[in-house]
Amino acid sequence: MGRFEKIQIFVRIVDAGSISRAAQQLHMTKSSVSKALSSLEQDLGVKLLARTTRSQSLTDSGEGFYQHAQRILPEVDALFADTEAGDTAVKGHLKVSVPLSFGIEHLSPALQAFMLQYPQVQLEVFYDDARTDLVEGGFDLAFRIGSLSDSLLQAKRICPIGFSICASPDYLAQNGPIQQVEQLEAHPFLKYASFASSRFTWTSADAETFSVNLNTRFIANNGEALLHMAEQGLGVAVIPNFIAYKALQAGRLVAILKDTPLPVESAWAVYPQTRYLPQRTRLFIDHLVDWFAGEPYWEQS
Repeated sequence: MGRFEKIQIFVRIVDAGSISRAAQQLHMTKSSVSKALSSLEQDLGVKLLARTTRSQSLTDSGEGFYQHAQRILPEVDALFADTEAGDTAVKGHLKVSVPLSFGIEHLSPALQAFMLQYPQVQLEVFYDDARTDLVEGGFDLAFRIGSLSDSLLQAKRICPIGFSICASPDYLAQNGPIQQVEQLEAHPFLKYASFASSRFTWTSADAETFSVNLNTRFIANNGEALLHMAEQGLGVAVIPNFIAYKALQAGRLVAILKDTPLPVESAWAVYPQTRYLPQRTRLFIDHLVDWFAGEPYWEQS
């Protein structure tokens, strides 16, 4: 194993927080990763990591080496990529995190098309509504919906994501129409777990702000669960249109308060900050942008 590979493994060990986790991310055995680290330390003649059975920490020498390696590795990757540009085959491993409902319903066809176009790329996809730490999890890319708060990530906008305030026709027939925002306070609310506040606040397209107390009856971390509860007439829910659109088209749900629409958010491809992205990652992002170009079909109902 060359020095460059050993440096890559060392950086991954530090980023992952342990040798065993780095081994999982690199698809290597734990003993191979440990051997690479020991060999690098022997090459340098210094100890890079102080290790116990329960923890690891960078030595002073390791800290300096790690900071320098972080700066030069992207440049070396770029050098290899430029040199290999004559090889037109796109190949390699791509690990991606995607939200559960959107991933299964809407991303699957895009993933299939990408795999057919680039048969030598191995896709590893994790479906999870939690916002996974990309570096710790060894992810090349994540597909995220909503606001982005992590300043350590770079992002590319993929498509708009609209929301609707929904209730079933039976619920509205039994409880009366909801024509004013203030009326929401009198109705049971089916809430996303990510809604931390007991109030629901949003600003409409014409910059008018609305805020109501939530009479929360049901909390879930998945939009499909909220959809089914709303369809059964158990309350009012704010649901992404990419989940609600079929129920709205079929009449199983009704969008209410259309005169005070919710703001449109975005779906993003996010990835760790680096001066160089592997070709397969760049092509995958471009593929998603092209696939979802224009007004998404779920927003056309």
